Amino acid sequence: DVRRLSESNATAEARRLVYGGGQASMTTQCVVDAVSASWWLAQAAIAINAAVDPKEGASCKNPKFLKKGSYHTYTELVCAVDVIGAVHGFFQVIEYILLAVTHCT
Repeated sequence: DVRRLSESNATAEARRLVYGGGQASMTTQCVVDAVSASWWLAQAAIAINAAVDPKEGASCKNPKFLKKGSYHTYTELVCAVDVIGAVHGFFQVIEYILLAVTHCT
């Protein structure tokens, strides 16, 4: 049985299927995007807290990172990881907000 596009099939209604599941799938993706954006915002907040809160170690307490003739210390590297973690978290939030624009409309 070979299916071909005929005149009777050419008038089908336009579909908006991103993942093939219709409205239920889009609603699920919308919820996942909202939860993921919240999750990554929390991850960014945790990274910022680890970088600046004295109770959590305050890995970024020394503003002078590069001293002439010295190697990076462990504390400086941990601070860099915390800062990059915060930036990464914010970029992930942006990503999931952009996906939510598609899935939640």
